[in-house]
Amino acid sequence: MEDDICNQEEALKKILKILLVCCVIIVAFLAYKSASKLSTSKARDGCHFTGYMSKQVRVEPGSKHAKDPDSQVYVASMSDPIRQNEVCLQCHMRNRDIRLKDHNMSEIYGDAKDYPYGYEAGMPLVEYKLPAPFTMGHETKEFYTNGVGKKNRTQGNEFVNSIKAKHGITCINCHDPHTLAPTAQNNTGNKLYLKCHGFGSVIGPHQDSLEKHTHHKADSKGSLCVECHMPKTGRHTGKSPLTVRSHMFGFVTPNKTRKYKMPDETNACFACHKHDRSMEVLQKDLQKWGMVDWTHRN
Repeated sequence: MEDDICNQEEALKKILKILLVCCVIIVAFLAYKSASKLSTSKARDGCHFTGYMSKQVRVEPGSKHAKDPDSQVYVASMSDPIRQNEVCLQCHMRNRDIRLKDHNMSEIYGDAKDYPYGYEAGMPLVEYKLPAPFTMGHETKEFYTNGVGKKNRTQGNEFVNSIKAKHGITCINCHDPHTLAPTAQNNTGNKLYLKCHGFGSVIGPHQDSLEKHTHHKADSKGSLCVECHMPKTGRHTGKSPLTVRSHMFGFVTPNKTRKYKMPDETNACFACHKHDRSMEVLQKDLQKWGMVDWTHRN
């Protein structure tokens, strides 16, 4: 009797395993069919092709380009810096529905869009979305008082106000648009930054070695450009750890972090030294090194 029960249990386990495999195969097949429909119908790629955010067709859908590689596509790298960046900013920028320019939220409630409906790569993005509101000196749910983002997808809001954007640097000067590298979790160390910021160059660093610039050992975390100039200041959710790197690029001293009412953990120095140095001591270290200008002393 016991042997029969054991045999039945083993048979049931085998049946369940077979059913599970069948379910996986069915799900994979349905996903394949869905992807096939998307790639051969009216699906669009929001970077190279049109209609990604609307039903308009100005260039060509991606499905036509797949069949005919010579069909027209939009190439951001051939456009001016503003149009280049806007291809990225359509997603990587906190925004509001463009209709809020002349409507109240109550009028479009239930239909409000957090993406630029109707936008196509190469068009002026300003006509299709409003940036998330921010006034310097006033904290919001998305930004600290200095404009540094608290959340993900604020990279674009920060970047357009950064010194790099003002000098014509674009997203694809640093990021590979096809692989997304470098990312917050997987950056390339100092190799990328030193392509432009060589030692003794006009744009800095003005010292002749990495250690003289950072006052840290060359092979330490304290000598990584990204750790000081792009500290982790944002969260994906309110309870998430700090994982989103700032795209303002300016170094924020401990005093400024306190002045802007930002959490101590968002400060580049404190993020590394929270177990051995206070914010006050870190500020004194910077002043002793001559790394604090007049605007950062208070």
